[in-house]
Amino acid sequence: MKKESSRNLEHRRDTVKQSYAILSVLLAGLMTLSCAKEKEKEVVPPADFYLVIDTSGSMASGTMKRVKEKLPALLESARQGDRIHLLQFDEKPQTIGEYTIRSAEDRRTVEKAILDLKPSGAYTDIKQLIAYLKENTRSTNSSAKQYIVVLSDGIDDPRPGRKSRKDRVELKEYEATEKLPVQEPYIFYVHLGDKTSVAAEEGLKEDLKDLSTEVKVVKPTDAADAGLDEVKKDIEATRPPAETPWWQALWAKATALPLWVWGCVAAALLLLLLLLRRAFRTIKPLEGILSFYEATEHPSMAREVNLHKFRRDDLTIGSQAGAVIRIKDSAFPAQIRLKAKRSGKDFLFGFAKKDLQRMEFLVQKKRGFISSGDRFRIANYTFEYSHGTKK
Repeated sequence: MKKESSRNLEHRRDTVKQSYAILSVLLAGLMTLSCAKEKEKEVVPPADFYLVIDTSGSMASGTMKRVKEKLPALLESARQGDRIHLLQFDEKPQTIGEYTIRSAEDRRTVEKAILDLKPSGAYTDIKQLIAYLKENTRSTNSSAKQYIVVLSDGIDDPRPGRKSRKDRVELKEYEATEKLPVQEPYIFYVHLGDKTSVAAEEGLKEDLKDLSTEVKVVKPTDAADAGLDEVKKDIEATRPPAETPWWQALWAKATALPLWVWGCVAAALLLLLLLLRRAFRTIKPLEGILSFYEATEHPSMAREVNLHKFRRDDLTIGSQAGAVIRIKDSAFPAQIRLKAKRSGKDFLFGFAKKDLQRMEFLVQKKRGFISSGDRFRIANYTFEYSHGTKK
């Protein structure tokens, strides 16, 4: 019976090992499926948004109100780490502030700055604006995208004395490379005025092309529309998709797997649970009786401990609280750990070299182990291990 029990336990331990192997293969398979089409994450540099608002007096007729109502929605296109450069222009352009978006509070700060704008300028000078942008839209990152959004109700209305078309901005005036953006910006000129001129708009595009070939004049579709929905869609179309949290990406990949894959996964998990349940139901690692007595005691007074009741595969003996077998003697070592294992029909205990130095064997059948019938001393106590249960 003992031989049969030993074989059964060995078989169960093999079953546990097989279960762990199945689990490892299953997890490896899932990781392979989730990562099969995963590309190396692209590091998307922060973008620079230049929001340029016409603050000339003609904007006071309700146009500025539209800008203040619609422009904050464009900030939704700004992601974590993006930079917002808020500018106003009339006769001369001016930077109001530069903000890095790290939280909702940063967006609210930009919105407040927009709400504080006052349309008080006398003229609208596009030449000065383009010159200012060329001086100030320099990026230190060659891969960073730049978006310039200009909102104005007029094409060009400079101070008398400058003829805008004859005095057009020329690229050669700003040909020093250190003054040019590292990457061509995307420029959106949102024309909010009631009067339109095809010739003037074409001239504007030519002027703005000194900054970029990506120039778009946006006309609102109705009086209530500031044209920024179109701008927002165009901006988002030019940016890589926002990085998805890993757990959302993993869930998306998991839900995209075919049903037969999930069927196989469910079957493998069920098999694994059944194997583990069968293996752990009847595993009883520790067996045998450990008896011990103190040097001043007669062997007949030995205390006996049934190891089976502990249901574990290691045994600790010592004076330290928490030891499986507690020896309440200050002269006894704090704790000695014996690791149990099967060897055929025998049940053996291994020990560390440091613990061996504290042990004196009186009888030892198998070198390096404690087996049934072995007797040994630790401090003033004598121990004897017997395999099986005592009759």
